[in-house]
Amino acid sequence: MLNNQANLKKCQLEETRRKKHRICTAKSLLSFGLYSMSHTPESNICPNCGFATTRNYCAECGQETHLHRETFWGMVMHFIGHYVHYDSKFWQTINTLLFSPGKLTIAYSNRQRMRYIAPISLYIFISAMFFLIVLVNPHKILSAHKGLIHVNTTGTHDTETAVRQKTAAELENKGPQPWHLYDPKRDTANWMHFLYVHGNKLDEETDGNSGVYILEHLYHTLPKIFFFLIPLMALFLEVLFLKRKDVYFTDHSVFSLHYHSFVFTLLTLLYIPLVKDIPHLLLILLALALLYLVVAQRKVYKTGWPRATLNALFLGIGYLVFLCIALVADFFAILYFA
Repeated sequence: MLNNQANLKKCQLEETRRKKHRICTAKSLLSFGLYSMSHTPESNICPNCGFATTRNYCAECGQETHLHRETFWGMVMHFIGHYVHYDSKFWQTINTLLFSPGKLTIAYSNRQRMRYIAPISLYIFISAMFFLIVLVNPHKILSAHKGLIHVNTTGTHDTETAVRQKTAAELENKGPQPWHLYDPKRDTANWMHFLYVHGNKLDEETDGNSGVYILEHLYHTLPKIFFFLIPLMALFLEVLFLKRKDVYFTDHSVFSLHYHSFVFTLLTLLYIPLVKDIPHLLLILLALALLYLVVAQRKVYKTGWPRATLNALFLGIGYLVFLCIALVADFFAILYFA
């Protein structure tokens, strides 16, 4: 009995000593601005949703529960911590995207969402960076057009306009003429005549710089075209794997988002000074994109090499066909609405 009382008294003294030690430590940290009373056990209510919790993060909404009025140094350290976390996650995602085809799609399907950036966020970021680089540093083809088309002076432009008007007046009562002769009264159902008439009209409105005008509009339209081609590629994959009951259209869309992110990352190499001068760089990048599609498809859909190769060829041809159709339609729209 005496031993039990002695042990109890000893435990009480030890607990009192520990409490004093915690209080002294808290006071010391408070004097340096590195601790807050919100870290004490009383802070068990989430300030965001009111959910009772004893952890560092609320189990209901995910917000930090130990929030306090930070010092300036604390705010800086908090910002650096979040930046390093995102930066690490970003580079881990990029590294996996470039050197492990299909791994991001597999991880997303396996519900491993926290270690990598979400597919749609990754695509938006990479595509936005790519088209921003394109706008800041136009392609050499666009630069060449700018150098070639700025050759018309005001005098020559007025002379060409006068010649066209004279030719139109001479041909007014001579019946049907070849499509290449300028005749605004002809039926524009002839698409060649449509191109000629509207091309000349655009050339006059842009002071002989219609090529630059068209290319710049195409560059602005390309992001929208590619965004609509993502579900189209997913639809192609749905057709190719129609008998597979373990994959859904959402899975194909995630695969398409990751593949487009890889392609845009490759195309960025066209604007890197030390890389863009490599001979046949565009053909090399297209070959790498096709090879990546084969390997990624084989890993994600568990197919053999022959079928993965045939599927990749089908996807590539179908994709290019619809891309060309979209570009041609955009070209005619530019001419018509210019």
